[in-house]
Amino acid sequence: MKTMKLKKLFLSLIMIGYVCLASAHEQAGTLGRKNSTAAGTDIFQIDCDDDGNGDPHHLIANVSDLRPVNPALIGIQITSLTTGKESTLSIDPKDNDGKASADVKVVSDRGPYQVKIQRIRTPKDKKGVEVYFMVFHCETATGAHTGTSDPVMKQNQ
Repeated sequence: MKTMKLKKLFLSLIMIGYVCLASAHEQAGTLGRKNSTAAGTDIFQIDCDDDGNGDPHHLIANVSDLRPVNPALIGIQITSLTTGKESTLSIDPKDNDGKASADVKVVSDRGPYQVKIQRIRTPKDKKGVEVYFMVFHCETATGAHTGTSDPVMKQNQ
């Protein structure tokens, strides 16, 4: 039974990987370990540029907490590495419900931006890996999509 669940999880991660290859503005990942309830943080760097649609103004992002369903929460926060401005921490309150966290946004032109995806422990947390899916976009001041780099992983927990 556990082997079948692990196979399904593995296949889901592979399919998410294929989706990520198709869109440079999405990133899937995992936090935690099989036999641990420890919190963890993945950190990415994202840069913005004018791809012909206009000067970048801000980075906007959200995160979805996918399967397996676990009381641990997944949150997202953006920091401008140029100005030090930080967004609030936005948490996806319910696993695998098809809804993401509220959007977070930081204004800092081209960036670079640091995006943190955090596993947040709860009193009823269970051991295991949490799977997340992040969506991010650089936008102009009017909200038009502009050049967005692929995320560069700086920390993997």
